Amino acid sequence: MEDLLAEKPAAQLEKFLSRCAEVSSVNTDTIRKIATETTTYLKGNQEKRQSMECGQALQKQWYDSLAAGQPDFSVYATDYYLAELWACWTVYSRQALRGILSEKSLPDFGGIAKNLGAPKRIVDLGCGCGYTTAALKQMFPASEVVGTNIGDTVQSRIAVLMGKEFGFTVVDDLAKIGGADTVFASEYFEHIEEPIGHLREVLSLRPSAMLVANAFGTKAIGHFTTYKLDDVRVSGEDASKFFHNAMRGGGYTKIKTKLWNNRPSYWVRTGKRFQ
Repeated sequence: MEDLLAEKPAAQLEKFLSRCAEVSSVNTDTIRKIATETTTYLKGNQEKRQSMECGQALQKQWYDSLAAGQPDFSVYATDYYLAELWACWTVYSRQALRGILSEKSLPDFGGIAKNLGAPKRIVDLGCGCGYTTAALKQMFPASEVVGTNIGDTVQSRIAVLMGKEFGFTVVDDLAKIGGADTVFASEYFEHIEEPIGHLREVLSLRPSAMLVANAFGTKAIGHFTTYKLDDVRVSGEDASKFFHNAMRGGGYTKIKTKLWNNRPSYWVRTGKRFQ
């Protein structure tokens, strides 16, 4: 079994393509090409953006659907989006988990992972194809690890396959999870039109700690241009502020870490009941 935080991404990509082919008749050559280009772009090569016509078209399709008032969630079912999930795992989530493992992330406590202790249950929100979920299981082998995802999609089928290999489960509804000690949410809440209302559902799991990386203000496939807060529409920037206020109101304290740009944010429950 591969070490997901140590194995070279090129080798992991070929295994990812094999898993894709096992659960769906996707075009693995297309996914390989897009995944490689997207990874290079996310690492800072802006010139690659010009050659990523498919991604630009898909992003336009998404934002056109928002403008028409009918979010087109079919964008999540494309080969391109599978490739983007892979690239985001490689560039963002993988590095975030490495940072959490490092003693330098929280020096006074031996690192964030050590500070978390031995969580009984870890929940990975919006687990995509399950790579972050599998890595969390490798980081915390004694913990029960659960990923959440939309049911009966190619990405969720890949995640279920990964779960059988690495020892975690995938559910399509938070209500199927009795509670959580630790919640991981990377680039998740910005895909939800009512993120604060959904945050309340997440906090009802009563996690002791949450690791969250939001990007409400960025433009990407699946991100909304504005967000619902009760009956009011707010900008991405305001959604971020309301999110932080809701976390504090829910009894969580944001811990200052040595992670780059303090991402993912490390929140610890301080005992105040969520309102």
